[in-house]
Amino acid sequence: MASTARLTEAHRRELEEALSRYLADDPEELGKENRLLQELPPRFQAAGRIDRKEDFIEIVRWKASRQTGHAADNSAAKIRKVTEGAFASASKGQVVEAVDSLRAPALAGVGTRVATAILLFFDSNRFTVLDKLAWRSLVHLRVLDAFECWFEEPEDFPHYLDACHQLASWFRHNLRKTDRALWQLASDGGGTNV
Repeated sequence: MASTARLTEAHRRELEEALSRYLADDPEELGKENRLLQELPPRFQAAGRIDRKEDFIEIVRWKASRQTGHAADNSAAKIRKVTEGAFASASKGQVVEAVDSLRAPALAGVGTRVATAILLFFDSNRFTVLDKLAWRSLVHLRVLDAFECWFEEPEDFPHYLDACHQLASWFRHNLRKTDRALWQLASDGGGTNV
């Protein structure tokens, strides 16, 4: 079970430094990400789905650029239909079902991690990206046990999401900033012993 009980002020400093590095690393990419975070959630929540294929492609490109070609094979009508069902499930707290309903073959080019990225851009206050590097940092910090969940299957997402929410509360930053710090920490070499 996820827990922040073992975290110290040294961990907080480690995460703050990682967050600072993330924010300073690539201003152009950060600007794109921030633009998506400003524009997409209100649009998706108002519609209850992704209406524009271009928005869907941008999310796939942001999370897994190699899947962009496969993602482009989806029609706008299919994207609307599948995301409407997924967002309805997510709104009811059915996160496993939401993630699973987005994955291929429902939407080409969408695996578990891209599905969670779609949910992030639906509601960045509730959802974050299931990511290998962030998972490594959660294990490194001992917020998660390595055997508690993984980072590949929809069933892993609720445990991972709970750990991220707990850490965000402890870290005193929103979920997105917490995820950025976790990703950067492992990217810099922290948590690589997992």
